[in-house]
Formats: sequence, structure tokens, C-alpha cells
Amino acid sequence: MQFLLLARLYRAGGEKFKSNKKIIFCRNFEPFSRMRVLTVTTITDCPTNVFASPPFFCSYALLFPDVGTVVRLVLVAPLLEEWIMRAGLHAWLLQRTAALPALLVCALVFSALHLGAGLMAAMLVFWPGLLFGAIYQRWRDWRLCALIHGLCNLLVIDVCVS
Repeated sequence: MQFLLLARLYRAGGEKFKSNKKIIFCRNFEPFSRMRVLTVTTITDCPTNVFASPPFFCSYALLFPDVGTVVRLVLVAPLLEEWIMRAGLHAWLLQRTAALPALLVCALVFSALHLGAGLMAAMLVFWPGLLFGAIYQRWRDWRLCALIHGLCNLLVIDVCVS
């Protein structure tokens, strides 16, 4: 899938074009050389058959992921988050309380960890947090939760890019 972007182009040094005109280009279209996009917003009208706008949860980093972003979202973040949440907090709570309160508290804390990405991201990850917690309670293996977490993040990247 493709979508159109309305962007203000800047030269590589950071100075604006003198005309300061906005131009339209498709996502898979090569931008001009030695320029970079600083501000981006989606638009809906296009003379060709393209996808009008990305899903609402796709940030710029998810729309145009580089290798570092993919490694961070698919490998590093799931391993660290699940190690802290499941092997740490969830296991600790299961020793001190019943399964349901432990599951709900961990899902809420998991959501709170994602507040840095915005309130919408925090609300959206509550449900996967419940899923990862249920998986941990069933099999008691945080690495399985990290694997599924990484696959979920990979799915989100795929939805946003395609």
C-alpha cells in the first residue's frame, strides 16, 4: 500500500527553500537529492490509486523504519520489557497476590511504560499486556512472552509500512 504525503522540504543543511512551497510526493517515490523531509502530514486526494492514510497508530518511526528501529522494536524492547515485567514484577506479584490482580497490575504497568510514545500507544498496548501476562501465567516463561511481543511489534511495523 502507498499513501501520499504533504511535506515541506529542507536542504540537507537545514535551510528552507526560498519559495517555502509545499510539494506532494508518494511514499515510494524518490525525493530530491540532498534534501530531507522535516514535517510530514498525510493527505487524501491523489490522481493515482494509492492508500489515503496510514493507520492511526503509525508514528513516523513506524512508517519509515530504519534498521535500528526494527532491531529496537523487534528484539531489544521485547526482551527488556518482558524480562522486567514478567520475570520481575509479574513473578513477584504472583508470590504475593492472586493471579487476576497480578495480571491486571502488570498490564497497567506495561501500559504505563509506553506512555512515552503517547497516551494512545499506552492504551493500545494494554490488551497485548494482558495477553503476555496470561501467557506468562500459563507457561511461566518470560522468553516466550518476549518472542510473542517481538512478533506483535513486527506485525505492527508490517501494517504501518505496507
